[in-house]
Amino acid sequence: MLYQNSNAYLYLDLQNLDDLNKLREPMLFFQANQDVTICLDEIQLVPELFSVLRSEIDRHRRPGRFILLGSASQDLIQKTSESLSVTYQTIRRYIDLMEQTFIIRSLPPFEKNIKKRLVKSPKIFVRDSVLLHRL
Repeated sequence: MLYQNSNAYLYLDLQNLDDLNKLREPMLFFQANQDVTICLDEIQLVPELFSVLRSEIDRHRRPGRFILLGSASQDLIQKTSESLSVTYQTIRRYIDLMEQTFIIRSLPPFEKNIKKRLVKSPKIFVRDSVLLHRL
C-alpha cells in the first residue's frame, strides 16, 4: 500500500550492498530524502544507524517518516526504544484516550497477591470490531 505512491516511499534492504552503500553518509542521505517515507529493512545489521536516526528524528519530526524492519534481538529493542519519538507516559496517555473513546478496553490483571498485581501488565482488548479486523 505504501509503495503505490512510489515518489513518496523509499525502500532500502540493508543486506543489499548497493542499498547499504547509500547509507555511507546517513545524515546526508536522510536530509536529502526528508520528504519521503524511508523503509529500512534488516536494520539490525547496522546498529550504529540508531544514533543517526535519533538525531535526525529530533531534527525533523514527522510521524511515519521511517519504517524499521528486521529481526528483533534484545539489544536491538533497547536501541530502538532509546532512539525513537515514545515514553511510558505518552503511551499511558494514548491508552487512556482510547479507553475514554471506547476504542479499547484495558483489563487489569487478576492476581490474589496484591503485590504481584502491581507488577503485571493489563490486557488490552480492541472494542471496535472494524478496527480489530483491519489490524
